[in-house]
Amino acid sequence: ESVDVDSVPDYHNIINFPIDLGIISQKFKNGYYTCERMLIADLKRMFFNCYKFNSPDSPYYYHGYKLNEICLKLCKTYFPHSKLQPTLPENKPKFVVSVKK
Repeated sequence: ESVDVDSVPDYHNIINFPIDLGIISQKFKNGYYTCERMLIADLKRMFFNCYKFNSPDSPYYYHGYKLNEICLKLCKTYFPHSKLQPTLPENKPKFVVSVKK
């Protein structure tokens, strides 16, 4: 879902081209993506925004990173010849997920 700008008022000062899975899903349903490069470009932008706005020790960065890993594997599987692929950032997440026992 889109970032709630009421809760995060400086978001649009930092992120110039917001995009999220809801927007990507709607574009997909509307037939916007005519080739895999367009879809991958939007995915890359979504992850770039996530890493730019959130610090590596935040849960948002962590979950964005994990989703990025999945998207990277899927793109390599389904679009193996595409020169454009999602990439992982150099900064790995520092957020620690705790499991309740």
